[in-house]
Amino acid sequence: MAKYELFKMRCEKCSYEWEKIAKSTTGDRFVFTSRKKYIPVILMFESIFFNEVLTLIKKNLQNSTLSKNEMADRFQEMLGQVSDPAPDGTHFSMMADYICPKCGSGEVDFGPKNPPEARVEDLPELPHEYWDSLNEKDKKELVRKHLKNT
Repeated sequence: MAKYELFKMRCEKCSYEWEKIAKSTTGDRFVFTSRKKYIPVILMFESIFFNEVLTLIKKNLQNSTLSKNEMADRFQEMLGQVSDPAPDGTHFSMMADYICPKCGSGEVDFGPKNPPEARVEDLPELPHEYWDSLNEKDKKELVRKHLKNT
């Protein structure tokens, strides 16, 4: 169980409003979602999967001209791409809820609820059985391939 901050989401196109679990209040978890709203988390720094992907991305991007923010974006995207797919077959993403569930628009305004609001949830871990089944060489190749395509 962990406590998560809620964001208020509002579609600029159709004015639909909804809430999103945005981040852990302790800052130790990334929150992912899929198009169908399956919500897993990854415990940063405690997860072997997290640390393996982080290490491989750092090695691949060590001579890159990307900013730290761009590297962080690539890393967060990579975690969703190399994890197992959601039950609906889509990839997990930290940005999936930034698309309006009513009209499909990506023109979404968002931010912390005011006053701030949090909810205690028991969310599953981001699945990564396929990653765990790979050897080191295959993990390196998978990360390299995904970085090349982004």
